[in-house]
Amino acid sequence: RNCDWSSDVCSSDLFILLFVSYSYRDILTNNRVFAQLMPGSAVKNDRSLIFYVAEDNHFYVIAKINHRKIKFLLDTGATNIVLTASDAQKAGIDTNNLNYNRLYQTANGQVRAASVQVKNFIVGDREFNDINISITKSNMGVSLLGISFLNLFSKYQFDKHKVILFF
Repeated sequence: RNCDWSSDVCSSDLFILLFVSYSYRDILTNNRVFAQLMPGSAVKNDRSLIFYVAEDNHFYVIAKINHRKIKFLLDTGATNIVLTASDAQKAGIDTNNLNYNRLYQTANGQVRAASVQVKNFIVGDREFNDINISITKSNMGVSLLGISFLNLFSKYQFDKHKVILFF
């Protein structure tokens, strides 16, 4: 139906929608609905973090490095946590004076990277300190969370629709 938002009918519909949304805010912000609306966001509970598959069938993780949000691709083919140069700069890391002496073999050939230790790395409600990462100037498009990230957890489990990271 066509709504003139000044009419009582549409105003009451909007009120009901807002009321129901507010009533279910805990459910909407701590489950798969929220994760589907915000790809890369963690669904948290007392034992784990859960990330749901995105529309492109990849797992993304929103993490904070130096309290700045970075979007990562969870990549089991990657060994380490690897930041793009632009994400490193976004996290406040000076990329100009780094020693790019590490070599990584990728599907697109070899890339050079620099090793850096970050003071804090936050995923969901879990904080890790003094984490070693690599920074590359290669045009990867997205930063990567490799096996070294998964090894920060006691256990991890993948299925077709989600990955669960256990504390």
